[in-house]
Amino acid sequence: LVARDLKRKEEELQTSLRVKRPAAPTTIGKYKIVSKLGEGRSAEVYLCEADMGQVAVKCLKTWATLDTDQLERIPEEVPGMVRILDRGRHEDRDFLVIDYVDGETLEEYRTPGTRAATKVLEQAARAVEQLHGQGVIHGQIRPSNLMVTTRGEVFLMEPNVVHTDLEDEQTGDDPYSAPELKQGDEESPASDVYALGAVAYTVLSGTPASSQLEVEDDLLGTGKEERGMVRILQGCTAPSPNRRYSVTELVAALNDLGAGKSPPSPTSAAQGMLRSVGRGIGGLPGLR
Repeated sequence: LVARDLKRKEEELQTSLRVKRPAAPTTIGKYKIVSKLGEGRSAEVYLCEADMGQVAVKCLKTWATLDTDQLERIPEEVPGMVRILDRGRHEDRDFLVIDYVDGETLEEYRTPGTRAATKVLEQAARAVEQLHGQGVIHGQIRPSNLMVTTRGEVFLMEPNVVHTDLEDEQTGDDPYSAPELKQGDEESPASDVYALGAVAYTVLSGTPASSQLEVEDDLLGTGKEERGMVRILQGCTAPSPNRRYSVTELVAALNDLGAGKSPPSPTSAAQGMLRSVGRGIGGLPGLR
């Protein structure tokens, strides 16, 4: 009896000392939380209910804020990219509302070969082409920011629209960051093309891209499609920005590969013009 009484008192003491965890949030602004989809360094992502249906809400952490200047530059509709539907603040944290895509990230997606990977890369490149045509650099192209639906449709997540105070938000160890960014250069259309190539390399080789990516001639085998895709990867990830495809050239090269043709190498003259355009884009205030 004494032992039972002591055990009960100990349990009561433990209960009184236990710090209650705050209740999980049920809403973000006017959006009702259904479930938590994931969490990154700068935001938590929730599936929410809204008047328009289900949406994804990114609730930024306290050390992150939305880049309103960049948000204003992003077109309302870009085929192949999620729409930004709303933004606001909730309990002193910025949040962003985007289309909810029912699918899996490219990190989880397993392509059944070069042909399927070509279609994935082409859809992503077309979305980036639309952005570049509007003077916007994406700046966040990586497998975790590409969604593939069960029908094989590819959706690119929104461009980089977040400011953070984290010291480790650097490009040095990012395998999808172009070499010139690691030297301190500004983002450009060419750095987006590099990222597309590095993503495709990861998907096709099954090996994560490295910060010093070199695409070997025999990476994928000796078939015509495989050799053509290697040429495209090399044209995306050349160390010098001037020797890479423009995104329009990349789309054309992927079309050629899909049609059974050998894709051309990047056009140096066209790349020289692109770099000039890129410098003009990068010089716009606040563009990232």
